[in-house]
Amino acid sequence: MPVTQSSPPVAPAYDEKNARPDVSTRTALIRVLTDLFAVRAHHTDEEIRHYQEIVLRMLPDADSAILLDISRKLAAHPKSPLPVLQALMERDQDCAAVILAKSAVLTEDMLTAAAQFGASDLAAAVARRPDVDSRLVEILVTRHEDDVWRALAFNDSASLDVRSLREMARRGREDPVMARAICTRTDNPGVLLPLFLHASKTQRATVILEAERDEIAAGGRRTIDPAQPDVCEQLEKAALAHNDQEFRAILAVAIKCDAALASQIVSDEEGEPLAISLSALGMSPEAIMRVFLTGDATIAQSCDKIETLYRLVSQISLGASQRICRAMLGAPVAAPAVSRAHRPLMDQTATPTASRPATQTIAPAAAPARKLPLFLFKRRLR
Repeated sequence: MPVTQSSPPVAPAYDEKNARPDVSTRTALIRVLTDLFAVRAHHTDEEIRHYQEIVLRMLPDADSAILLDISRKLAAHPKSPLPVLQALMERDQDCAAVILAKSAVLTEDMLTAAAQFGASDLAAAVARRPDVDSRLVEILVTRHEDDVWRALAFNDSASLDVRSLREMARRGREDPVMARAICTRTDNPGVLLPLFLHASKTQRATVILEAERDEIAAGGRRTIDPAQPDVCEQLEKAALAHNDQEFRAILAVAIKCDAALASQIVSDEEGEPLAISLSALGMSPEAIMRVFLTGDATIAQSCDKIETLYRLVSQISLGASQRICRAMLGAPVAAPAVSRAHRPLMDQTATPTASRPATQTIAPAAAPARKLPLFLFKRRLR
């Protein structure tokens, strides 16, 4: 009698009347069912419903490792049942982050709630999404959290305006990883000004040119007094004596920064940050060259670098060098006194008259309360 073989079902039948298998068997079954579900891109509604019913019954028995494993598989599947994803997100915060970062099944309200009210790791997960839109980006930027901003900076799909990039750049001064990510996104000199240390050679040239333009627009009125001559003499003597430690200590005090930042300025392989810092202190171009010729061998032994640096310190104005130096140090830089944009002025001699009948001001109606997903509060309840 011939033996016929039938194709196995998508998921084994689950009969509550029969004796329930032990926990280890049930947790193994969840993983097997998820593997069978994830291997196929398309499923019928009946197959999805069958998978959903069985997995939701067995999820309470699964440990965190299994939950995270099936979350990764379901987050990448275009037909994952939303109730299962919600159950996983409510059970474990790591699962919620994985699903928020990748799943195309989540609703717009769920993503908005996570971006606006979720913990920082959940908001960062939304910031890493390949389909993050401008509305979500606007919400995420206002959180002012390092991990969220870092996720946005590294996400090429996130459209960041100049204002947002400026805010992130100021934070990026103390975060080299985020600073490098921002430098790869834009060549806008206004954004790169605080990130001069992390910018490329071409970007630094653009920043210097823009700083000179801003000084011309400001009419030279915001230039601060240079350091006392004895400070420049002390720096030059320390450099000529090859006393690197003393040189960095004097520089840190002179430009008012900590020792770590002073060391970073001195150690830059191209030399522009140190050249501009010394120029901002009022040191002469000849003295600056003597500092470089007795300093780092990678600069002193390169004729091209020495020539480039001498051209820089000979041509840059005191105001432009101070503008760049202050931005590197994190000090606020005032806007040019002469605005490039037209600003309408009121006629001070005009008789004050109402342009339209006065109306009663009506306060806008309060937005209706929205029920937030439970996974946003799960960590707080633990």
